[in-house]
Amino acid sequence: MARLKREDRERQILDGAIRFFSEHGFGGQTRELARQLGVTQPLLYLYFPSKQALIERVYQELFLTRWRPEWEVLVADRSLPLRVRMTRFYAEFQETIFSREWVRMFVYAGLDGVDYNRRTLERLEARIFRRVCVELRLAAGYPEVAPETVSPAELEYVWQLHGRLFYWNLRRHVYGLPDRAAAEEVIEMMMDDLLAGSALVLARLLGPPQARAASAARRQPQPAS
Repeated sequence: MARLKREDRERQILDGAIRFFSEHGFGGQTRELARQLGVTQPLLYLYFPSKQALIERVYQELFLTRWRPEWEVLVADRSLPLRVRMTRFYAEFQETIFSREWVRMFVYAGLDGVDYNRRTLERLEARIFRRVCVELRLAAGYPEVAPETVSPAELEYVWQLHGRLFYWNLRRHVYGLPDRAAAEEVIEMMMDDLLAGSALVLARLLGPPQARAASAARRQPQPAS
């Protein structure tokens, strides 16, 4: 067994764990992981004191370290058209997050009862999707609201949009089906549907934007005479 610097050995174990769990799920045994890495199980636990600690580090590596805080700024940057913002966000998200290992482990996490999914989805909803709901309201002519006040139905609409790209990756990385379109084409189709359909969805959920804006104006405090 080759002697490696501590940081290099830790990196070797982490990279191997990402490959291993993406193929076998989180129910895979650390004994088998160690065997595939060519190390002993006690050595593996020297770097990661428990299987849960290793899973937590995998989560941090695949999602937290790849998350770009500038995405949160981008989706709310009104100096750019909404289509440009959303297209750029999803192009970068596709390239950075939706790797084969990420998609497969996300599925396994749900099946194996690992809370990887919940934390991932909560972050997406709080930091991206609620802000997108606000921007969709503004684009359709409704008054601005705080992100935490958007309705569950509006969030569901944005989740469905996101789910289309996830399912495209699921077909590739889990089902092994051939691509019928490139990621760029899928994202462009998503944007067509988003911009054409969001006004109709919001009108059904919220009523006509003019009436909503007038109602919001009436609720504003009036200056003292």
